[in-house]
Amino acid sequence: MVIIQQPEVGKLILKLRTITGLIQEEFATSLGVTYSTVNRWENGHRYAMNSHKF
Repeated sequence: MVIIQQPEVGKLILKLRTITGLIQEEFATSLGVTYSTVNRWENGHRYAMNSHKF
């Protein structure tokens, strides 16, 4: 199992969202989370839980 540190997870989420061309609100909806959750993930204020499948 590979463990990715939070700053890298946030960058990865931002990159994935940018590649898909979605704004945070659209990306959040596609994942079934709130806009503020995606915002916190990208800014490193909250961990992305493994229950969210990317």
